[in-house]
Amino acid sequence: MRNSLLKNYSDHAANERTYLAWVRTGITVSVFGFVIEKFELFVTELPRLAMGQSKDAILPSPEIRILSMLLVVLGIGVILLSTWHFVSTRRAIESKDFVAYNEVLPAYVLSALLSLAGIALLIGLVPLI
Repeated sequence: MRNSLLKNYSDHAANERTYLAWVRTGITVSVFGFVIEKFELFVTELPRLAMGQSKDAILPSPEIRILSMLLVVLGIGVILLSTWHFVSTRRAIESKDFVAYNEVLPAYVLSALLSLAGIALLIGLVPLI
């Protein structure tokens, strides 16, 4: 006999797994924004230190700084939007009424924003001719 403490346990478990996957994605996007800024500083500083030049503080390029801040904000947005979706899905699972699933807009928004971030990174990697 299968007995669980939570009604619709498998639905709740699937919802939570999906939520945790989106949270991991949000954290990864935010960390990636932080890493590309620090990596650009490392790549810029390494030749200067190897040649014994001054150790004055150097800032990342404005483009990298903007891109890294956008990625951090995007990661936070992914976490917030996925939390909202998790809670609304949880309510729908617990509801006794029939709830039509029509919340595809958050998935489209997240996919579009992550795609735009990928395109921005690709443009940054391709040297302009």
